[in-house]
Amino acid sequence: MLFDLLRSLFGHLLHGRFSAVSRQIQVIGGSIPDPYYHWPSVWKSLKDAGRKGTYFFSANEKQQGNDRQLSIHLSAVQSSIQECSRQGKVGWHPSLQGSVNFSEMQKELALLQQGLLQSITDVRFHYLRFRLPASYQWLIDLGIEREYSMGYGAVNGFRASYADPFPWFNLQKNAVTSLIIHPFCYMDTAAIYHQHYSPYEAIAFLKQLKENTRGVVLQLSLVFHPHCFASPDWKKVHDEVVSGTV
Repeated sequence: MLFDLLRSLFGHLLHGRFSAVSRQIQVIGGSIPDPYYHWPSVWKSLKDAGRKGTYFFSANEKQQGNDRQLSIHLSAVQSSIQECSRQGKVGWHPSLQGSVNFSEMQKELALLQQGLLQSITDVRFHYLRFRLPASYQWLIDLGIEREYSMGYGAVNGFRASYADPFPWFNLQKNAVTSLIIHPFCYMDTAAIYHQHYSPYEAIAFLKQLKENTRGVVLQLSLVFHPHCFASPDWKKVHDEVVSGTV
Protein backbone atom coordinates (compact mmCIF):
# COMPACT_ATOMS: atom_id res chain seq x y z
CA MET A 1 0.00 0.00 0.00
CA LEU A 2 2.79 2.43 0.96
CA PHE A 3 4.72 1.54 -2.20
CA ASP A 4 1.68 2.23 -4.38
CA LEU A 5 1.11 5.55 -2.63
CA LEU A 6 4.70 6.67 -3.09
CA ARG A 7 4.66 5.57 -6.73
CA SER A 8 1.49 7.55 -7.33
CA LEU A 9 2.91 10.69 -5.72
CA PHE A 10 6.17 10.35 -7.67
CA GLY A 11 4.25 9.91 -10.92
CA HIS A 12 2.33 13.12 -10.30
CA LEU A 13 5.55 15.00 -9.51
CA LEU A 14 7.32 13.57 -12.55
CA HIS A 15 4.57 14.85 -14.85
CA GLY A 16 4.22 18.19 -13.11
CA ARG A 17 0.75 17.47 -11.67
CA PHE A 18 1.36 19.48 -8.51
CA SER A 19 -2.33 20.09 -7.79
CA ALA A 20 -2.86 16.32 -7.80
CA VAL A 21 0.00 15.90 -5.31
CA SER A 22 -1.53 18.54 -3.05
CA ARG A 23 -4.99 16.95 -3.29
CA GLN A 24 -3.65 13.48 -2.54
CA ILE A 25 -1.77 14.71 0.53
CA GLN A 26 -4.90 16.46 1.78
CA VAL A 27 -6.97 13.30 1.33
CA ILE A 28 -4.37 11.24 3.21
CA GLY A 29 -4.33 13.84 5.97
CA GLY A 30 -8.11 13.82 6.20
CA SER A 31 -8.57 17.52 5.45
CA ILE A 32 -10.67 16.82 2.33
CA PRO A 33 -12.85 13.81 1.42
CA ASP A 34 -11.62 11.10 -0.94
CA PRO A 35 -13.07 12.06 -4.36
CA TYR A 36 -13.23 8.37 -5.30
CA TYR A 37 -15.18 7.16 -2.27
CA HIS A 38 -18.83 7.08 -3.31
CA TRP A 39 -20.10 3.85 -1.80
CA PRO A 40 -22.66 5.44 0.58
CA SER A 41 -24.30 7.50 -2.17
CA VAL A 42 -24.35 4.50 -4.53
CA TRP A 43 -26.01 2.34 -1.87
CA LYS A 44 -28.53 5.09 -1.11
CA SER A 45 -29.51 5.68 -4.75
CA LEU A 46 -30.08 1.95 -5.26
CA LYS A 47 -32.01 1.59 -2.00
CA ASP A 48 -34.21 4.59 -2.81
CA ALA A 49 -35.06 2.99 -6.16
CA GLY A 50 -35.75 -0.40 -4.58
CA ARG A 51 -32.83 -1.99 -6.40
CA LYS A 52 -29.71 -3.92 -5.49
CA GLY A 53 -26.39 -3.91 -7.32
CA THR A 54 -23.73 -6.54 -7.84
CA TYR A 55 -20.27 -5.35 -6.78
CA PHE A 56 -17.20 -7.09 -8.19
CA PHE A 57 -14.00 -7.20 -6.13
CA SER A 58 -10.53 -8.46 -6.97
CA ALA A 59 -8.58 -10.73 -4.65
CA ASN A 60 -5.33 -10.67 -6.62
CA GLU A 61 -2.20 -10.61 -4.46
CA LYS A 62 0.37 -10.14 -7.24
CA GLN A 63 0.25 -6.46 -8.18
CA GLN A 64 1.84 -6.10 -11.60
CA GLY A 65 0.96 -4.63 -14.98
CA ASN A 66 -2.72 -3.70 -15.03
CA ASP A 67 -3.45 -5.76 -11.92
CA ARG A 68 -2.99 -3.03 -9.35
CA GLN A 69 -6.15 -3.13 -7.28
CA LEU A 70 -5.94 -2.45 -3.55
CA SER A 71 -5.01 -5.51 -1.52
CA ILE A 72 -7.95 -7.53 -0.25
CA HIS A 73 -6.12 -7.76 3.08
CA LEU A 74 -6.56 -4.03 3.80
CA SER A 75 -9.14 -3.38 6.51
CA ALA A 76 -10.80 -0.62 4.43
CA VAL A 77 -11.24 -3.00 1.50
CA GLN A 78 -12.62 -5.71 3.76
CA SER A 79 -15.04 -3.20 5.25
CA SER A 80 -16.28 -2.14 1.80
CA ILE A 81 -16.73 -5.77 0.72
CA GLN A 82 -18.72 -6.61 3.84
CA GLU A 83 -20.96 -3.56 3.47
CA CYS A 84 -21.53 -4.24 -0.24
CA SER A 85 -22.64 -7.76 0.66
CA ARG A 86 -25.19 -6.29 3.04
CA GLN A 87 -26.41 -3.75 0.49
CA GLY A 88 -26.52 -6.11 -2.51
CA LYS A 89 -24.41 -8.94 -3.87
CA VAL A 90 -20.64 -9.32 -4.04
CA GLY A 91 -19.08 -10.88 -7.12
CA TRP A 92 -15.53 -11.83 -8.02
CA HIS A 93 -13.30 -9.85 -10.39
CA PRO A 94 -10.57 -12.28 -11.60
CA SER A 95 -7.27 -10.59 -12.39
CA LEU A 96 -5.61 -10.52 -15.81
CA GLN A 97 -3.19 -13.14 -14.51
CA GLY A 98 -5.89 -15.32 -13.03
CA SER A 99 -8.18 -15.23 -16.05
CA VAL A 100 -5.83 -17.50 -18.00
CA ASN A 101 -4.38 -19.53 -15.12
CA PHE A 102 -6.62 -21.96 -13.29
CA SER A 103 -4.46 -22.26 -10.18
CA GLU A 104 -4.41 -18.46 -9.79
CA MET A 105 -8.18 -18.38 -10.21
CA GLN A 106 -8.55 -20.93 -7.43
CA LYS A 107 -6.36 -18.87 -5.07
CA GLU A 108 -8.16 -15.60 -5.80
CA LEU A 109 -11.62 -17.05 -5.36
CA ALA A 110 -10.63 -18.75 -2.11
CA LEU A 111 -9.25 -15.48 -0.73
CA LEU A 112 -12.39 -13.53 -1.58
CA GLN A 113 -14.69 -16.17 -0.14
CA GLN A 114 -12.63 -16.38 3.04
CA GLY A 115 -12.93 -12.63 3.55
CA LEU A 116 -16.64 -12.63 2.75
CA LEU A 117 -17.40 -15.81 4.71
CA GLN A 118 -19.76 -17.00 2.00
CA SER A 119 -19.62 -18.55 -1.46
CA ILE A 120 -19.29 -16.44 -4.62
CA THR A 121 -21.44 -17.25 -7.63
CA ASP A 122 -20.98 -14.17 -9.88
CA VAL A 123 -17.95 -13.14 -11.96
CA ARG A 124 -16.78 -10.30 -14.18
CA PHE A 125 -13.26 -10.56 -15.61
CA HIS A 126 -10.78 -7.69 -15.24
CA TYR A 127 -10.43 -5.86 -18.58
CA LEU A 128 -12.95 -8.40 -19.93
CA ARG A 129 -10.08 -10.81 -20.49
CA PHE A 130 -11.12 -14.43 -20.84
CA ARG A 131 -10.40 -17.31 -23.19
CA LEU A 132 -13.05 -19.59 -24.58
CA PRO A 133 -13.73 -22.31 -23.78
CA ALA A 134 -11.08 -22.62 -21.03
CA SER A 135 -12.00 -19.63 -18.83
CA TYR A 136 -15.71 -20.43 -18.83
CA GLN A 137 -15.12 -24.11 -18.12
CA TRP A 138 -12.86 -23.19 -15.19
CA LEU A 139 -15.64 -21.02 -13.78
CA ILE A 140 -18.01 -23.96 -13.90
CA ASP A 141 -15.40 -26.15 -12.20
CA LEU A 142 -15.15 -23.54 -9.43
CA GLY A 143 -18.90 -23.43 -8.86
CA ILE A 144 -19.56 -20.07 -10.54
CA GLU A 145 -23.13 -19.69 -11.80
CA ARG A 146 -23.26 -16.29 -13.54
CA GLU A 147 -20.75 -14.42 -15.76
CA TYR A 148 -20.89 -10.71 -16.69
CA SER A 149 -18.00 -10.08 -19.12
CA MET A 150 -19.75 -10.60 -22.45
CA GLY A 151 -19.54 -7.08 -23.82
CA TYR A 152 -17.24 -4.71 -25.68
CA GLY A 153 -14.47 -2.79 -23.94
CA ALA A 154 -14.14 0.04 -26.46
CA VAL A 155 -17.68 0.55 -27.75
CA ASN A 156 -21.16 0.08 -26.32
CA GLY A 157 -23.50 -2.40 -27.91
CA PHE A 158 -24.44 -6.07 -28.00
CA ARG A 159 -21.35 -8.28 -28.33
CA ALA A 160 -23.42 -11.45 -28.16
CA SER A 161 -26.12 -9.99 -30.45
CA TYR A 162 -28.43 -10.74 -27.54
CA ALA A 163 -29.33 -8.80 -24.40
CA ASP A 164 -31.04 -11.24 -22.03
CA PRO A 165 -29.15 -13.83 -19.93
CA PHE A 166 -28.51 -17.15 -21.65
CA PRO A 167 -26.75 -20.45 -20.79
CA TRP A 168 -23.29 -20.87 -22.26
CA PHE A 169 -23.11 -23.55 -24.94
CA ASN A 170 -19.79 -25.40 -24.94
CA LEU A 171 -19.05 -26.07 -28.61
CA GLN A 172 -16.23 -28.49 -27.82
CA LYS A 173 -18.54 -30.68 -25.79
CA ASN A 174 -21.63 -29.86 -27.89
CA ALA A 175 -23.57 -29.27 -24.68
CA VAL A 176 -25.51 -26.60 -22.83
CA THR A 177 -23.78 -25.74 -19.54
CA SER A 178 -24.92 -24.48 -16.15
CA LEU A 179 -23.07 -21.16 -16.57
CA ILE A 180 -25.48 -18.28 -17.27
CA ILE A 181 -24.03 -15.43 -19.35
CA HIS A 182 -25.32 -11.93 -18.57
CA PRO A 183 -24.23 -9.82 -21.57
CA PHE A 184 -23.84 -6.09 -20.90
CA CYS A 185 -24.61 -3.41 -23.47
CA TYR A 186 -23.17 -0.33 -21.75
CA MET A 187 -20.00 0.39 -19.77
CA ASP A 188 -19.11 3.88 -18.59
CA THR A 189 -15.38 3.55 -19.34
CA ALA A 190 -16.12 2.67 -22.97
CA ALA A 191 -18.31 5.76 -23.26
CA ILE A 192 -15.73 8.02 -21.59
CA TYR A 193 -12.34 6.84 -22.82
CA HIS A 194 -13.09 5.27 -26.20
CA GLN A 195 -16.27 6.82 -27.58
CA HIS A 196 -15.48 10.18 -25.95
CA TYR A 197 -19.09 10.79 -24.96
CA SER A 198 -20.07 13.60 -22.68
CA PRO A 199 -22.35 12.56 -19.79
CA TYR A 200 -25.26 14.10 -21.69
CA GLU A 201 -24.45 12.05 -24.81
CA ALA A 202 -24.25 8.92 -22.68
CA ILE A 203 -27.69 9.62 -21.23
CA ALA A 204 -29.09 10.20 -24.72
CA PHE A 205 -27.53 6.90 -25.88
CA LEU A 206 -29.04 5.01 -22.94
CA LYS A 207 -32.47 6.53 -23.48
CA GLN A 208 -32.39 5.50 -27.13
CA LEU A 209 -31.16 2.03 -26.21
CA LYS A 210 -33.99 1.61 -23.73
CA GLU A 211 -36.55 2.79 -26.27
CA ASN A 212 -35.23 0.53 -29.04
CA THR A 213 -35.42 -2.57 -26.84
CA ARG A 214 -38.72 -1.83 -25.12
CA GLY A 215 -41.03 -4.84 -25.20
CA VAL A 216 -38.31 -7.06 -26.65
CA VAL A 217 -35.61 -7.29 -23.99
CA LEU A 218 -36.30 -8.36 -20.41
CA GLN A 219 -32.99 -7.20 -18.93
CA LEU A 220 -30.34 -4.66 -19.91
CA SER A 221 -27.10 -5.13 -17.98
CA LEU A 222 -24.94 -2.04 -17.44
CA VAL A 223 -21.44 -1.70 -15.95
CA PHE A 224 -20.25 1.25 -13.86
CA HIS A 225 -16.84 1.91 -12.28
CA PRO A 226 -16.52 3.74 -8.92
CA HIS A 227 -13.55 5.85 -10.09
CA CYS A 228 -15.73 7.42 -12.79
CA PHE A 229 -17.97 8.81 -10.05
CA ALA A 230 -15.24 11.30 -9.15
CA SER A 231 -16.96 13.38 -11.84
CA PRO A 232 -20.36 14.53 -10.51
CA ASP A 233 -21.79 14.53 -14.04
CA TRP A 234 -20.83 10.89 -14.62
CA LYS A 235 -22.16 9.98 -11.16
CA LYS A 236 -25.42 11.61 -12.29
CA VAL A 237 -25.60 9.22 -15.26
CA HIS A 238 -25.54 6.29 -12.84
CA ASP A 239 -28.13 7.85 -10.55
CA GLU A 240 -30.53 8.61 -13.39
CA VAL A 241 -30.25 5.05 -14.68
CA VAL A 242 -30.93 3.64 -11.20
CA SER A 243 -33.89 5.97 -10.58
CA GLY A 244 -35.45 5.07 -13.92
CA THR A 245 -35.17 8.59 -15.32
CA VAL A 246 -33.12 7.16 -18.18
